[in-house]
Amino acid sequence: MKINDRVLSHRNNLSLRNSLIWILFALTTLATTPAHSAVILQYHHIDVDTPSSTSTTPAQFLQHLELIKSEGFSVVPLTDLIDKLETKKSDVTRESDAFDKQVAITFDDGYLSVFTEAYPLLKQRQWPFTVFVNTAPIDERSALHVSWDQLGEMTAHGATVANHSVSHDHLLQRLKGETPSQWQERISADILAAEGRILEETSQSVRLLAYPYGEYDAALKVLLKSLGFTAFGQHSGPVSNAHSNQAIPRFPFGGRYGSSGDFRTKINALAFPIDEIHLQGRSGTLEDGVVITGDELKSIDLILRNEVGLVHCFGPGALSVEQNPQGVRIVIKDKIPIGRSRVNCTSRHPSGRYLWFSQPLFRPNDNGVWPE
Repeated sequence: MKINDRVLSHRNNLSLRNSLIWILFALTTLATTPAHSAVILQYHHIDVDTPSSTSTTPAQFLQHLELIKSEGFSVVPLTDLIDKLETKKSDVTRESDAFDKQVAITFDDGYLSVFTEAYPLLKQRQWPFTVFVNTAPIDERSALHVSWDQLGEMTAHGATVANHSVSHDHLLQRLKGETPSQWQERISADILAAEGRILEETSQSVRLLAYPYGEYDAALKVLLKSLGFTAFGQHSGPVSNAHSNQAIPRFPFGGRYGSSGDFRTKINALAFPIDEIHLQGRSGTLEDGVVITGDELKSIDLILRNEVGLVHCFGPGALSVEQNPQGVRIVIKDKIPIGRSRVNCTSRHPSGRYLWFSQPLFRPNDNGVWPE
């Protein structure tokens, strides 16, 4: 064997040995990481005659409720879950068994089927739930939506009514010629008007908001925080300290999502032990949530408190995953498509459950309009 070949072979052996040491360390560290997490479920229609992409059949919803029980979960009010998250965030090293195996159930838009199909099943079990409502269609007495009287009945039996804006507009959309301060005033007025109607009709004002379409950016998060709101997206994953309290993930169900296997995996999901998230662009760090142009995002870096096992990520277009002792780098190889998309990552925990992380990405079209 030539000297250069021997050197190359020696380097390869060292690289393999170092990789094996790193993998062994990762598995050992992960095995000692407590497996505590909680999840928030998101539904729209509980119906068979509504758009499939946002619909869960009543039979499937019943199956979900039965799986929640058989998997050993407790159904808790969303407000309680957020309170526990605040406690957990105050000391990210503190893990609590009381936070594990808990689920909160939420519905967006306040469709009538929530009252006719979901509510009787939840009332029978005395399980709490949250309905995020757009107040305009309820005030206009839309036949597709619940009424204030029906919401009143549900609140008497464990429901929380929360904010989903007045008319379900794209909150990120800037009007022609609108300045940032004018946008802030308009969006603030919309959110506070919806909160006022909820308080007037239900005597509740919990300051929880679900973003219409799940869309948010840094400016909208800052605005919601200034108004005292905790806010929720539509990117999947368990509750954790990875995202801010103005970008809390939920598991959406509808369409092809929600089979018994899919549901069981998601309610048992664990949060990645993330300390920091960095979206890297061509010219530096990007603001969380929005990619302005299709080829601006280059990578997503997850800085982890603990090593994890092999990570798999999926998203729009081609990407690759690079792991190191500091965390995970997700390399984006294609342009981010117009509209809403996500990068989802999973890793198998020694308990058999999956670590789960989701990063939402939003891109307007070339003239700055957010597509439906």
